[in-house]
Amino acid sequence: MTGRLRRQWLDEGAWLVHVPGWLAGTDALLREVQELDRFRQEHIVMYGRRVVQPRLTAWLGVEMDAASRYRTVRARRPFTPLVAALLAELSGLRDETGDPCGSPYNSVLVNWYRSGSDAISWHADDEPTLGPEPVIASVTMGGSRTFALKPRGGGKRMALSVGNGDLLVMGGDLQRRWLHSVPRRPAEKQSRISLTFRRFLVDGAPAAGLKAAVT
Repeated sequence: MTGRLRRQWLDEGAWLVHVPGWLAGTDALLREVQELDRFRQEHIVMYGRRVVQPRLTAWLGVEMDAASRYRTVRARRPFTPLVAALLAELSGLRDETGDPCGSPYNSVLVNWYRSGSDAISWHADDEPTLGPEPVIASVTMGGSRTFALKPRGGGKRMALSVGNGDLLVMGGDLQRRWLHSVPRRPAEKQSRISLTFRRFLVDGAPAAGLKAAVT
């Protein structure tokens, strides 16, 4: 793991941090996460149609309901030991100036992309329960995939290759001004698991209480 992180400003208000190989030795964490017994393939409503998400998901900490577009709490689940340790590390991140670059996270969404056929389409993590300028961190384990971004109003797109142990942090008003996706790569056979750390502004779910609850 590294110390202070350098932000890349996408425009005057949106920033991104990408640190390849930030987390070394992911094998134990990957095994711990893969052993979770609650992976499911969620259904969401898009353009009036109920569709299945092309990936598996599981939650730790505050679990939000996908059918409500992550507006309501479905459950509060304990963190596993290694995820709890990683959560504490990410919550204390600082940028190169010493300013906070993390958040007191209380929720982890685990996305399991079983192969390159699994994906997530263009979207923004702009649910009201995340607040106006959420700081969202993700850690990749397993195979490499493309992480793409594009401005909402049109303009130059960006694409990053995220691989095993990479850290990605999105902050500022990125969620209001940009969209992101993990596009399909049909030739890719290796699976990828991402741990996405969020802080949902929900009553009765303080980060400190959830950090202490581990399986």
